[in-house]
Amino acid sequence: MSSLITLYYVHAQVFIPKWIIEKKYPLYVFLTVTTVVVHILFSRMADRLILRPAKGVFQDIDFTTFEAVMMQINPFVGKGYYDKIIPILDLLLIAIGIILTISKKWQNEQKRRQELEQERLSSELTYLKAQINPHFFFNTLNNIYSYTLVDGDIARKAISNLSKMMRYVLYDSQTHTTTLIKEIEFIKDYIDLMKLRVTDKVKIETSFNFTNKDIPIAPMLFLPFVENAFKHGISTIEDCFIEIKLIQNGNNLTLEVINSLLSKRQSLDESNGIGLVNTKRRLDLLYAGKYELIAEPTENGTFEVKLKIDTQ
Repeated sequence: MSSLITLYYVHAQVFIPKWIIEKKYPLYVFLTVTTVVVHILFSRMADRLILRPAKGVFQDIDFTTFEAVMMQINPFVGKGYYDKIIPILDLLLIAIGIILTISKKWQNEQKRRQELEQERLSSELTYLKAQINPHFFFNTLNNIYSYTLVDGDIARKAISNLSKMMRYVLYDSQTHTTTLIKEIEFIKDYIDLMKLRVTDKVKIETSFNFTNKDIPIAPMLFLPFVENAFKHGISTIEDCFIEIKLIQNGNNLTLEVINSLLSKRQSLDESNGIGLVNTKRRLDLLYAGKYELIAEPTENGTFEVKLKIDTQ
């Protein structure tokens, strides 16, 4: 039993890590075969020369000639217990050692790959959020600058709204998730800020229907779609409109943004749409297989975005 335990651990802890995992197969095969043969001979000798004499069984012991001695330790002849079971046990222990050791190594590698992937995704998400926030911030500052040239009261109101929004951006959005109510309030502040710059030609309708205000959601996720509508859907000389709807159904959220299509063909991949492109990537990372996104022009001369997310 001691020799079997020793064989197992030497094979599992030394042979496999040094030669199988390092892909030194010829050396591994040679050393393993040698070790198994030595162990079989040792077991045979222990059976014939130690166990049997200790039990008073002497009829198989013969040291008269060299051939007789070799016959005593030959593992392929005789009727002893160890003649049959030891080779089977050796092969079984070697197979178990290979399976367990390689399985453990594979599990460790899988765990390490998952950790590295998680670190990569976390870094990528941080990078994407860092791109979205300045994009929004600089656009809004540009709008406020235009207000200061026209109406100081509007500019002050815009700065007040912006301060609330930036508080959300700097603090609440730094975690992986926020609550639905905070995200909606942020969108409402943004819409109020945008209303300061539009004329009577623009009709803006919003609808937020939800029952669970604390449902978790990735922060700054809806803003690029809303921002895109204001970017492409408003005009100072043409009648136009923007419709924004958010509906909650259990753990499912549906965002619909429809706007007038006033200029060239609008898409989510335009060169200036940094936030939109990154938002699509964030959706892939955070809600893989749990979201549907349709964003395309319609035959009615509008551009529609429909985003469905399963937040569970």
